[in-house]
Amino acid sequence: MKDSNGLSLYSKTLKKLKLIISFSYRQPHDVVLSLPSLESLHLETQQNIQIMSRIHGDVPLLRKAVINLYDLDWGDVSVVDGLLNWISHVEELRLHAKERRHVKYPIPILMEPEKDVPKLSNLKHLDVTLCFHNRNFEAIIRMLHNCPVLESLKLFHEKRRMRDAGSKLPRNADGNCRYAIFKNLHSEVDNKAFKKLMDYKDKYPFRYLRVGHTLRSRSTPSRV
Repeated sequence: MKDSNGLSLYSKTLKKLKLIISFSYRQPHDVVLSLPSLESLHLETQQNIQIMSRIHGDVPLLRKAVINLYDLDWGDVSVVDGLLNWISHVEELRLHAKERRHVKYPIPILMEPEKDVPKLSNLKHLDVTLCFHNRNFEAIIRMLHNCPVLESLKLFHEKRRMRDAGSKLPRNADGNCRYAIFKNLHSEVDNKAFKKLMDYKDKYPFRYLRVGHTLRSRSTPSRV
């Protein structure tokens, strides 16, 4: 149901939902999903999502989430953070997040400054596509430390034309930094490579600096 306060959906029996959101409002609005039987969610936005002040509701049985977010800007970071915390109990997460085309500086899409990343205690399968610049790379590493039962991981770098947007993923078997795939983290080979990935956490640290209302980062020299 769409009203003056945003979007509200309620169902006691719905188990699977595909929701494509494109607000025409100028003021932020809530998205409320009260779906106590929902097991699978496909959520897609067709514009920057800061128009959603937050997304929340009752989805205790949610196990799988496919999230596609496009045209993201600095104002969207807190909404993404709230969204990831809202679905932090899922077992399978596929996330595609894309920054706005004309953004000049990398945006910390997965980690709101001065906050920690979500704790994904039940997550078994994670598939993420985004620009793995320094900010997003550190965020995903922190996120992985909060995934104690993870079984498989897929990371795909999406190239962007902006400053300091090169991939920080480690070189793979094909000699490039465009992807990192771990099909079975219980296997010796994948587990060893995964631990190597996690070791990058402290090698390229950065910290956020506030300049007016804009965030900037200061980092060590990037990897070649």
